[in-house]
Amino acid sequence: MRRADDRAQQASELIAILTAKPEPAEKEKATVPVQEVMWMAPIRRASSSSPAIPAENPAPKPTWLWAVLGVVLVGMGIPIWWYSPKQPVNSAITAQETGSTVMPVADLPTIDMVYVPGGSFQMGSNEGGEVEKPVHTVAVDGFWMGKYEVTQRHWQSVMGNNPSRFKNCSDCPVETVSWDDVQVFLQKLNAMTGKTHRLPTEAEWEYAAGGGSGTRTRFGNRKDIADPQEMNFNGSEAYKILYSVAGVNRKKTILVGSFAPNGLGLYDMSGNVWEWCSDWYSNYTSNNQINPIGYTAGIYRVMRGGSWENASSNCRAANRGSYPPRSQFNFIGFRVVSQSP
Repeated sequence: MRRADDRAQQASELIAILTAKPEPAEKEKATVPVQEVMWMAPIRRASSSSPAIPAENPAPKPTWLWAVLGVVLVGMGIPIWWYSPKQPVNSAITAQETGSTVMPVADLPTIDMVYVPGGSFQMGSNEGGEVEKPVHTVAVDGFWMGKYEVTQRHWQSVMGNNPSRFKNCSDCPVETVSWDDVQVFLQKLNAMTGKTHRLPTEAEWEYAAGGGSGTRTRFGNRKDIADPQEMNFNGSEAYKILYSVAGVNRKKTILVGSFAPNGLGLYDMSGNVWEWCSDWYSNYTSNNQINPIGYTAGIYRVMRGGSWENASSNCRAANRGSYPPRSQFNFIGFRVVSQSP
């Protein structure tokens, strides 16, 4: 019995010797390679404004120490259970926010947001069809809106697929997404970022496209004339009208931000792809409204802005379009809004 106790005591002393942390010389401390420290310490981010902070994970013990210890203990007749320390998880994809359920994605492309100050405007138009009438006064609170349409890169990073017809263009707008598909995207995006992104209301969209509460323009690029060199629409001669210029018909989407923005700094509010809005489609009334959200039920969801395949008249800020929420076409995409950047 005493012999077993002696072996146990010897084993304990040996473990203490092999696992003791040596005190490095000052010179050695200053020469630890940065890449080793980063490998041992996955990155966590305290907030959007603070720098990356190494997680306080201790360095794993060298595996050769454990191997030597195992051989010695077995030779002494002491039974052991082999322990293989887990390697640190690769944090290049996700890193958990300390003290939170939010799981930020390190390689999630940034969705640039532009602040749209609140104000009032005349919603609707007398130069379009009956669906744009009557013109009525609407007021909206300030909100943040995506500077660009959501791209194929954004969609791929959140959803893990790319449904677009016009592929091989990561920074072209994602298309062939239904209104219902977008709701799934928004749920996942919000879970990843801890924010509350959503689709704009129809009123918010028209307000922002036309330039806010200041000087408003017919199109969402700060212009009253549609020119194919300044927005992506069907510029064929056959579609030329009083307020458009004939030119190229690209027959596809192009990179977001290819042309100048409107007065609020928003790109492609006219042309490229139609953009889903949150509202069910319904007829206008003449009543003044504040932050209208549309009907609570319906058949069609509103979309705005026109697309690469449409004539200029469909790309006006006041023009209205609609499709069933399950519709997927290569001319429909979206952009997001939120109450914070």
